[in-house]
Amino acid sequence: MAFVVVRGRVEDFAGWRKRFDEGTALRRSGGIKSEQVLRQSDDDRETLVIYEVDDVQQGRQFLESEETRRRRHESGVRDVRFYYPQT
Repeated sequence: MAFVVVRGRVEDFAGWRKRFDEGTALRRSGGIKSEQVLRQSDDDRETLVIYEVDDVQQGRQFLESEETRRRRHESGVRDVRFYYPQT
């Protein structure tokens, strides 16, 4: 088990969160076991998502895939940064 952290800035947290929640089955098919969403208390546009994965490479492929990038963009995510564990 490993964790991948993704920091992003969203245009509208409520809209983004609705779209994010709709993608649970897609994330599971991409190797994401679970996730936890955090946000800044004073700026809810700043988000941090912690993903649990069994295989870091599979998780990375999913999170950086063209489809996932497109979905992120369509849901209003901007300025994304990925943090992967050292392997």
